Amino acid sequence: MNVTFHYRKQGCAFSMEQVFADVRGALPQDIVQSEFFCPHRAAVPRAMWENCQQAKRHVGEVNHITGEVHYLAMALPRRGLVLTIHDTGDTNAFSGWKKRVFEYLWFRGPIRRAQVVTFISESSRRATERLIGEQIPHAEVIPDPVSSAFQFDPKKFPQRTPRILCLGTKVNKNLERLAAALRGLDVELRLIGEPTEQQVDAFRENKIKLSTAQNLSAEEIVEEYRAADIVSLISTFEGFGLPIVEGQGTGRAVITSNIEPMSDTAGDGACLVDPLDVSSMRAGFERLLSDGDWRAGLIEKGRVNAQRFSAERIAGQYAALYRRLLKGE
Repeated sequence: MNVTFHYRKQGCAFSMEQVFADVRGALPQDIVQSEFFCPHRAAVPRAMWENCQQAKRHVGEVNHITGEVHYLAMALPRRGLVLTIHDTGDTNAFSGWKKRVFEYLWFRGPIRRAQVVTFISESSRRATERLIGEQIPHAEVIPDPVSSAFQFDPKKFPQRTPRILCLGTKVNKNLERLAAALRGLDVELRLIGEPTEQQVDAFRENKIKLSTAQNLSAEEIVEEYRAADIVSLISTFEGFGLPIVEGQGTGRAVITSNIEPMSDTAGDGACLVDPLDVSSMRAGFERLLSDGDWRAGLIEKGRVNAQRFSAERIAGQYAALYRRLLKGE
């Protein structure tokens, strides 16, 4: 069996590429893999047309669109076509007729074209069905895997100035409320990503000890988790919440939102707080900092929870899907 993985332009980001690198590394050896990266990043007609034409030259028995460039489905054979949808967040960037065109080319059209549509969470599936106004009978939920690079590595919790790791600076990362929640606490915030001026002002006004890093390699990201004491993902919106299980897999205390899909991803191995309530967020951090026994229990529960998302387990689900499609089931 040959499976071609279709990606957005190489080098523009790394999150979903890393996810599928972990999946592909754990697939059975009898699945022959190839890959196609779109030559263009821009979502303009000419670039999209050329991406589609190039994609048609890299067709396998099974074609798997790994995310973002959903419109490639319109150019690929329907038989054996898998489309993975991570979230619906980009729809907020458009309005009017542009929003309708975007929804068709990225959601309605590709979903109808694909033989199977996979989602990384039940929440993502439901959000997409609300967007298009109908159920997707050929949908399956296959979560993101946690990379084997995130090995359990216990770390003594410091008595003073523990490091809180936060990944991402988009609006949904909720950084202004995070800054307010941490005001006056003896912590250091390590932010991966380039903050906006507004976010920097929030950290400064709340007197947060802040350090940042950008453009890190996968290996450097793993080291950031190992250096952290707490992993924070108190987002207002996520498709899955991969930092949750990466933190759990590393053996770090995790604090995240009490809304789907973060609460589902975290299981009972994280401190859950209201992302819209600064006082709830602060109470969560205060308990993580002060209650060592509870924190240790969360870490152990998180370690167990992360095993649900091993690359081998997730790759097994994809392998079964590919074989089923090839048999015409």
